[in-house]
Amino acid sequence: MSHPEIFNEIMRERGFAELPDFYRVMIPFPRMTAQFWQSLKVAMAPGVIDAKTKEMIAIAISIALNARYAIDSHIDIARGLGMTDDELDELLMLAGAYAHTAAICAALKPAYASSPSTPG
Repeated sequence: MSHPEIFNEIMRERGFAELPDFYRVMIPFPRMTAQFWQSLKVAMAPGVIDAKTKEMIAIAISIALNARYAIDSHIDIARGLGMTDDELDELLMLAGAYAHTAAICAALKPAYASSPSTPG
């Protein structure tokens, strides 16, 4: 697929009237764009996890990576798929709790040993 065809597909698949800045900044990088778009299509394709849950996972990952554009866009998409304020509230609590967990693990370096109830 040519570079212009990829952007046309992105606009069609994502329902954009105009190509957002996130994608416009990729224009000078055709191989990276093709790799990114293929990866995103595979990850977001229908599967065991429903589309709203995938978007909510994307929000949590975007928060963890401090990716402002991605946070805003995935919240917008998830809202369009029916995410409620209560779901976003719970997602934010999870993101905060696991950020705190990561800080504790990074600072204190606890060793992990599986418990009898944990496979592994």
